[in-house]
Amino acid sequence: MTLLAAGLTDAAAQSPMRFRDTPGAKAFVAKDYPRALEEFRRLRQANPNNTLILRYLAITLSQLGRYQEAIGIFKEALAIAPNKAWIHYHLGVTYYNARLGKQAAASFRRVMALAQGTQYAQLASRYLDAIAQQQSQQQRIGTPQRFGAFVQGGYQYDNNIPAAANGVAGPRGGNRFTGYVNLDYYLHRSPVWLVTASINGYQNWYDGNNFNALETPQYSGGLRAQRTGTLGRYPYIGSVNYNYRRVYLSDGSPYSRSHALTLGLRMNLSKTTATYGYYRYTNDDFAAEGFDPVFSSRDANNHALGLRHTWYFAQRQGQVSVGLDYQKNDARGLNFEMDSLSGKINAIFPLPWALRAEFDVGYGTDDYSQFVGPVRRKTDRKTVSAGLSRWFGQRVQMRLDYSYRDEASSYDQLSYDRTVWGASLNYVY
Repeated sequence: MTLLAAGLTDAAAQSPMRFRDTPGAKAFVAKDYPRALEEFRRLRQANPNNTLILRYLAITLSQLGRYQEAIGIFKEALAIAPNKAWIHYHLGVTYYNARLGKQAAASFRRVMALAQGTQYAQLASRYLDAIAQQQSQQQRIGTPQRFGAFVQGGYQYDNNIPAAANGVAGPRGGNRFTGYVNLDYYLHRSPVWLVTASINGYQNWYDGNNFNALETPQYSGGLRAQRTGTLGRYPYIGSVNYNYRRVYLSDGSPYSRSHALTLGLRMNLSKTTATYGYYRYTNDDFAAEGFDPVFSSRDANNHALGLRHTWYFAQRQGQVSVGLDYQKNDARGLNFEMDSLSGKINAIFPLPWALRAEFDVGYGTDDYSQFVGPVRRKTDRKTVSAGLSRWFGQRVQMRLDYSYRDEASSYDQLSYDRTVWGASLNYVY
């Protein structure tokens, strides 16, 4: 951080001096924050209304993890200079580091109103995007700690658990219980780079004995590198993500394994929009080859491209997104060669009592151009989902979810519809 060269009064010599020449400033540059804190407090006594001293005193307290004290000092500076964008910006950063997302967002929005077109406004926009992204991904708002965890327990009623075709007799509906755990370790954190290692596991259970064979544990792990910067005057976040996943059958035998590599780029082309594009390569390897690998093997190399554009409203507490995705599945078995095109509209709305509503509508089509059968296989897919969530404090979230899926295939035995209601309790560390 560049130290400003504003003048202030040396209480001992009663003569002007440059701020950067003070012992406090030198200790700050050397990252000797305990010494800087001591010196800035001494300077404050001699210059109680100097906002520059209050600024670095508060930043020093924040560097020491004393966020509440830092917030108090920034508020003192705002009482002296209420329209200084840099005070609102650093207060927002402190709120963000203290994981007070609502207050941080309010400070960053104030920066953008006071300092349009400045670097402070660009930085504030990045933080607002980060907050919106953390909210949409059910992450705890704030700077990542060295270690993070997400734990979810859920219940669902599924009216068509085996995805059985319409009109097929047999058990269909039932209760499903789910558990999911994700652990993150942040290998590197800086204003520009964030590198994360993750592992997670998922398990589902059904009451009764009808669907025990569908209780499939899944485990995965991966690495993610993310870089923040600016292209011209447009902020961006670039990312590279690798993931390895294993799926097992209920008896413990392997079902599939996959490797996935995703390249992503998120850009802010305006203050109220964000655009995200990605390419993903996935290699799938299934344990069972089917009756004849030439036709029935699902082993494949999958290539996917996607683009999503988001508009923010209600001071970035709400958003509307439109996305388009294309996939090409190069499978070993002819019956699983596929081209898929899908689109989705997503909307998130803030509600009273700290509630948050989310809606999704999607449509997709899958074309199996090499399918060996009486007619060419094609599938049209319609999806609708809705959710209602609320945070209790900074770590616990409750969600209610609904989803509907309608698959219409050129083969009647592959057509079905499915409705799922659910509730989950999430804990974020």
